[in-house]
Amino acid sequence: MLSLLFVNSREVSWREKEPGSLFVNLSLLPALLNSTCLHSLSPLSDLPHSTNRTYVCRVRLDRIDFDSLKVLLFHNICGCVVHEHSGGLQCSFCKCACQSGCAHGFQLHLAITDASAKVFAWCVGQTAVEFLQISPDEYLELPEDERAMYLYALQNENFMVAIANASKRVNDCAMNDGLPVWEITRAQRCE
Repeated sequence: MLSLLFVNSREVSWREKEPGSLFVNLSLLPALLNSTCLHSLSPLSDLPHSTNRTYVCRVRLDRIDFDSLKVLLFHNICGCVVHEHSGGLQCSFCKCACQSGCAHGFQLHLAITDASAKVFAWCVGQTAVEFLQISPDEYLELPEDERAMYLYALQNENFMVAIANASKRVNDCAMNDGLPVWEITRAQRCE
């Protein structure tokens, strides 16, 4: 038997026969962008400044600056950034020692636009790979001048994105300055 409880518009908790519950963030589901029953398209100008709801928008990639893309180490288990400490590598989320079990991933700040507005946002992991259309390891193999040209060539590509106000969750993002911090949780290239 399954009972649903909607929390914050896009998060669901359900109970099954076994004890306990499970939280699922629907904004991270791959089907979100393809399932119109889960969303309606919103223009960027409709994004409110004080909610944590996820919006789905059809956008154009306006720009990716060379210095706004970082290739970092991510913990394979939880997907969070790994930092170097005196004892070696440690996950920033679960605090596990990560001598192995890490992989390169992207942290990307970008500008997206539609006919109504322009928004600055960030994304990590697979979502950033969708925008860049290249793996972190392939990107690192490119000479530095080719990396800049590659990023420039991505301008004006069209995407369907799931975007949410992440101001409350980001404490070290350089874009805050009292403005909303938008996180793109899913992205899919479209024509």
